[in-house]
Amino acid sequence: KPETILVSVMAVNNETGAIQPIEKIGALLQELYEGKRKPRFHVDAVQAIGKIPFSLKQTAIDSAALSAHKIGGPKGVGALYTKHQMESFLKGGNQERGLRSGTENLFGIYAFADCLEKYTIGEKTQAFECYEKQKTLTAFFIEEVKNIKAATIIPEKRTGKEGESFSPWIVQAAFQNIPAQVLIRALSEHGVCISSGSACSSKKLSRPVLEAMNLPKEQIQNAVRFSFCPSHTRENIESLLALLKNTVNQYG
Repeated sequence: KPETILVSVMAVNNETGAIQPIEKIGALLQELYEGKRKPRFHVDAVQAIGKIPFSLKQTAIDSAALSAHKIGGPKGVGALYTKHQMESFLKGGNQERGLRSGTENLFGIYAFADCLEKYTIGEKTQAFECYEKQKTLTAFFIEEVKNIKAATIIPEKRTGKEGESFSPWIVQAAFQNIPAQVLIRALSEHGVCISSGSACSSKKLSRPVLEAMNLPKEQIQNAVRFSFCPSHTRENIESLLALLKNTVNQYG
């Protein structure tokens, strides 16, 4: 639309792990608005930076949001990448290049910078090796979950195999006749933490992302998110699967 001033897209969905084609979206915006004032293209890269191959150097991106706690850093620290000069939205001092006044969290910022250096994915880096390893582990996990009675990977077409546009760090699944909260508590008793959605929507009963996928109501109510990190091993995944199978047999 001509009046559009901002296009904001999640690089990686924090519930399903679906990866959006950021480069293609940016190129399409360039094409649609050639010779006109193009809307600013903002990307929520919180689940992308340090998790999948992703570059802020993509020319179409005007701004991007990052968060430290998704790559092993402290909570409460984030970063805004912006290509253009912005008007201050919290006036007062000259901190944050005049964009946001107030005392800076120097320890948090230092820790965030250290994590970015450690987890930035490039060829032949340790982070890239972790990413490749996790793809294999997640493919194994998905295959085994699909073999569990009345289990459904969301979306069902996801296999974890090469070429799919999903982050290997997030898997969404539902188990028939087992509400999400029941499964969460059952696994928690054995020291395994899963969730029924993203942390930023933890107090909401609705699941807008899954509802937009037109999933059955029961499947939405039963859906849980499994999140992985670089320290997880094949043995960890196998232990999780064994616990999951026992729990499903008990409650399903």
